[in-house]
Amino acid sequence: MTEEKMHRYILIALSTAIVLSFAGLIARCYYEMSGVMYGDTMIFQTVGRGILNGILPYSGLFETKPPGIFLMHTASLWLFDSQLLVKILQVLALVSIPVLVLIPSIENVSMRPAQQRQLVTLVTILFGLVLSLYVANQAGMGLVESYGVALALLYLVLLQCWDQGLGPWKVFTLGVLMLLTIGLKEPFLLILLSCVLLLQKNLLRSFVYPFCIAAMLGLAALFLLGYLEPFFSVYLKHMLGFHVYQQNAPFVLRALQIWRTFINMGAYSWWLACAVSLLWVYSFSKGYIIRMVCSSYLFFLAIAIGGDFYGHHFIFAVPCFVVFFWNALRRDIFLEKIIFGFLGLLILASLHTQLVYDVTSWRLEEKEFKEVASVIDTVMDRCGYTEYIQMIPRGGGPFAYTKHSPSGPIFIHYSRFIGASPMYQEKYIAAVKEVPLAFVLDIETSNFTDFAKEFIRANFSEVAPSCAGEDFMQPSPYYLLFRSS
Repeated sequence: MTEEKMHRYILIALSTAIVLSFAGLIARCYYEMSGVMYGDTMIFQTVGRGILNGILPYSGLFETKPPGIFLMHTASLWLFDSQLLVKILQVLALVSIPVLVLIPSIENVSMRPAQQRQLVTLVTILFGLVLSLYVANQAGMGLVESYGVALALLYLVLLQCWDQGLGPWKVFTLGVLMLLTIGLKEPFLLILLSCVLLLQKNLLRSFVYPFCIAAMLGLAALFLLGYLEPFFSVYLKHMLGFHVYQQNAPFVLRALQIWRTFINMGAYSWWLACAVSLLWVYSFSKGYIIRMVCSSYLFFLAIAIGGDFYGHHFIFAVPCFVVFFWNALRRDIFLEKIIFGFLGLLILASLHTQLVYDVTSWRLEEKEFKEVASVIDTVMDRCGYTEYIQMIPRGGGPFAYTKHSPSGPIFIHYSRFIGASPMYQEKYIAAVKEVPLAFVLDIETSNFTDFAKEFIRANFSEVAPSCAGEDFMQPSPYYLLFRSS
């Protein structure tokens, strides 16, 4: 077979894989726009609604995220009374990933022969599409990491485009982007540092100065929003005093569990896991080993720092995988030999693409959530109640759709967090003693202690007061319990 004919077959295979992956991404974007939300996303929306209701995050309604995602939900609820804005931004993030991967790659091979440029362009597009689908699979449905990856990649693309002249305004722009990225989730700071090291950029101008700007702007924003005090006294105290140390193994050692990243990617596609592993191993070149060790430790630490190793935590490392690829394109041996094995793995990874997502089941589930939430809001409006206590396990849904906010700061039945601070316990106990309305699924099968169950039975009743209206019916399968004593 001639070299020209082989090249043609490779291009056909790559083009077919790109079409398949692009179709998968379109299907995924449709699924995201349907409004489907992960359990954590419902928590974000609840905090966002609380902000609209004048409740401070952290001291009022607590969740282990910086304010960025809450404010995004607040804006969406304020503008559309739904998660429409949140979903539009997520789709934009997913679609932007392949574009952002492509921009520096074209520059890297601009002086190469035409055939090589053509091959690299198609491989890059496919790599970006497959990574976008991986991000959507692990951190879609409103999870924070999908937005953060797009912002981090934008930061890195601008950093490379401005390589020859990082003036004050460009550094300021990078600082704003860094704030937006770590304002969604702090481990992205480790990722940006890892990528700056991998790209061998000037550390002061590419990371330290933007970080100082991000810190100053972030503190100013917290002060203006009124979040400064609870951010430090509640949120950071929880994160630095409990969250990072909640697991048995020290967080500095958790980062050494490298195999978890490979296994997570393999659960999505073993071909993608092998392709990324090939890039990673190839990056340990002579004269670059110390940077690779430091950078790798940083992104493994970003994944492991919380200790939960949930699927979406592995998405932190995606910008680093992209930088591995950008760096590889600068080397002759990769373009002449290794790229063919890499593209073969990518083509096989593209076969994993799912073209159909079940939207109907989500819409039925959301319809039930909204109907139950409507019953809660109606009762609270009729009876003049200002808050209700939420006794639904993590992952429940109706509380995310009520116009009224649940009592906080721990507003989901998440015992691990309740035990993290005496303040959480005191406020929860006070709510159980004072709040007039409780929202439950099934007290008997819950993980409440026997003492707590006895207290609830003694102080709450399913019998609705007259203010609830003659038409009141319990929102099956949930129950509203009214204070009886």
